[in-house]
Amino acid sequence: GGLIFLLRRYWSGTKKRARIHLTPAEREKKDGKKKPPFWTRIALILSAIGVAFSHGANDGQKGIGLVMLVLIGVAPAGFVVNMNATGYEITRTRDAINNVEAYFEQHPALLKQATGADQLVPAPEAGATQPAEFHCHPSNTINALNRLKGMLTTDVESYDKLSLDQRSQMRRIMLCVSDTIDKVVKMPGVSADDQ
Repeated sequence: GGLIFLLRRYWSGTKKRARIHLTPAEREKKDGKKKPPFWTRIALILSAIGVAFSHGANDGQKGIGLVMLVLIGVAPAGFVVNMNATGYEITRTRDAINNVEAYFEQHPALLKQATGADQLVPAPEAGATQPAEFHCHPSNTINALNRLKGMLTTDVESYDKLSLDQRSQMRRIMLCVSDTIDKVVKMPGVSADDQ
């Protein structure tokens, strides 16, 4: 603790302290370089390595987790939905969405009991070219299913036809609907056939 106190006291008296908080654009204006200094990058890498090796003995799982974080950070478009899904799998997804919507329309009391809220009817988006941002809330379940149906029209045979934003939004909506379905399935009023 004392060493940290001394280093902090020394560091507070230098001009380098303010340089740590520079954005790449500010750093380029000041120094002509976008990247942080070499020793700053080395310190960051070494501290990350130290943390990775000092926290627990399950290095294999940690390593895979770190690799996944890097891959997802570098190439998120490939991890949003299964880009290798066949037309048959997409059709099955579309059918599942239709079946879930039909079930919720036939059993609105179960949906209300599971979510604890009435289903909201969204206002039409006047003149909107892009769909509004989706917020996951149990009262949006029917709206979420309608959005999914709008994205997965019958002419979609590959997820390549959807933009990156649409694929990302579709994944979030599917996860939200899946949470609601899990709640409904666990309720006592749902028959084994419906589960």
